[in-house]
Amino acid sequence: MAEPTELIVITKTYDLILWTCQHTGKFPRHHRFGLGDRIEHRFLPS
Repeated sequence: MAEPTELIVITKTYDLILWTCQHTGKFPRHHRFGLGDRIEHRFLPS
């Protein structure tokens, strides 16, 4: 059996972060800087 070059959890996490950043960028302006910022900071490590 071939060894995967990346763990699937890393790939899926990266995809989730990209999806989240793309969607929070589409929030209305008055929500984007409050709610969108909090959502992105929960997904991205400090």
